[in-house]
Amino acid sequence: MACIETCKYGPLDRSLADREFWVVTGDWVRRSRHALHKQEHFEALIYLWISFNAWVGRVVEDRAMSQRDRFLVASAAMDELLSARFSRLLQADGKTAEAARRFHSFWPVFKARSLSDLGLYPWGDPDYDPRTEFRAKCFRAGLKRGDWAPRCFVYHQPEGTSPAGYDPAYVPLDWTHTLHAIYMVRCNLFHGGKSFRYSGDAEFVKVAAVLLSAVWLDGERPCQRKAPRSPSTA
Repeated sequence: MACIETCKYGPLDRSLADREFWVVTGDWVRRSRHALHKQEHFEALIYLWISFNAWVGRVVEDRAMSQRDRFLVASAAMDELLSARFSRLLQADGKTAEAARRFHSFWPVFKARSLSDLGLYPWGDPDYDPRTEFRAKCFRAGLKRGDWAPRCFVYHQPEGTSPAGYDPAYVPLDWTHTLHAIYMVRCNLFHGGKSFRYSGDAEFVKVAAVLLSAVWLDGERPCQRKAPRSPSTA
């Protein structure tokens, strides 16, 4: 049985993202850079996702699927260049690797709306509210497979493991699974309600913005590696 996160995707053709495309998306890219520089991670992820989604929609070879978000995410998640870039950053053991491992330790990312519908409070402070206990409580509440990401999280657990024993360590830390988890963070940010902005889940937004910027934006737009200076307060 194949991991469900590797299904239904198509190849990317980077030649389709010409200079005109980058000019059009340049404003969103600059805004994301500036927001990251100021550590405004909610805004940074919004701007990053808008430009990233537009890029994948532009370069996916199957033009009939270029407006379908899940197909675009799956295609980017399986892209060899993005995957290789993520692996290099992980091996370099710098800040990006640290963010990736921290993100991985929190998996899966639960759908904020589903938690709210089940009467579950948002996750608290990650330093004081153990993710292990929160994870087990969410699974025991009766969530469905589409209510977390990566969706294959349970599939990777040893057979017979109870929710209390679910461990993200069994899920591969690679670009494929990471991008699917980032996409759930994006969905929570756009559709999860105000509670998402004020809970411990804000940590997800921070690491998601850092990872998407490092793996996609820094690689596809090397000429914009430098963050803009913050406006003078003089």
